[in-house]
Amino acid sequence: TKPGPIMASAEAFRIIVEGKQTHGSRPWNGVDPIIAASNIATTLQTIVSRRLNLLDSQAVVTVGIMKAGTRNNIIPSSAFMEGTIRTFKDSYADQIRDEIKLIAENVAAAHHATAKVEFKVYGGYPVTFNDEELATRYASSLSNASNGNYYEAKVPRTGAEDFSFFAQQVPGLFFFLGVNAPGVEESPTNHSPYFYVDDSALTNGLKAFINLVEDFSDDYNKEN
Repeated sequence: TKPGPIMASAEAFRIIVEGKQTHGSRPWNGVDPIIAASNIATTLQTIVSRRLNLLDSQAVVTVGIMKAGTRNNIIPSSAFMEGTIRTFKDSYADQIRDEIKLIAENVAAAHHATAKVEFKVYGGYPVTFNDEELATRYASSLSNASNGNYYEAKVPRTGAEDFSFFAQQVPGLFFFLGVNAPGVEESPTNHSPYFYVDDSALTNGLKAFINLVEDFSDDYNKEN
């Protein structure tokens, strides 16, 4: 675990590019939304690499879906893409939204197409933020639960977690539990079909929660 931001905010964006359908053998008779959408997706990658202050910001803009067309010899009338935005500051999320809209609309216009941009199409998750005092005070609880096999993360992770909503209401402490089998340093991540959890990790996880409840209760009773 670590104090402060430990996981990123997350939201999905959607861009619909409208062109003009025509036969693939006569592209000059239409407006190709696939070319426009492809250039939009490529240019979106300059937001983090060229438009944010990399000395201060940590962010990710990823396009995960691109869909268009029904046949190999037809230029379709529209193209569709969805992606994700990850940041650790609300101010950077605002800037990224502005940049996505600017890029999508103007790159589309350069191809004589139009683009409609939507944000938070499935809702969103705020930054998962660990209370500084909790993270510092109860690091020993986690360390004891894992026989000293504990460390403070140096940087936050760009994954997202709905625990963030709880931590907005009361001080929160989110931590990660290692689930590799003993001796395994690298393994597929949780979005891989080869992801595997070693069940012996449950012992440390259970100890961690018991230690946190007992130690927090002891401190609360002493202070109150």
